[in-house]
Amino acid sequence: MPQLTEEQFKKILANPFYAITIHESLCAEHEPMVTKDEWVKSAMQSIKNDGAEVFLHRLLDVLEGNYT
Repeated sequence: MPQLTEEQFKKILANPFYAITIHESLCAEHEPMVTKDEWVKSAMQSIKNDGAEVFLHRLLDVLEGNYT
């Protein structure tokens, strides 16, 4: 197995695939409603307001299909 760079290793750790089963509805082709930069800015504001742990648990819930 080839040696991973630090950035490759960080991407593996950031991948929720290894922690949950992502809901099938999130795997369909779709037109994004916001840009990546807009999403990141919004996520940063949520982290600032609610904390990183709360945001990350919420993100995993959504990825599992728990929208409400």
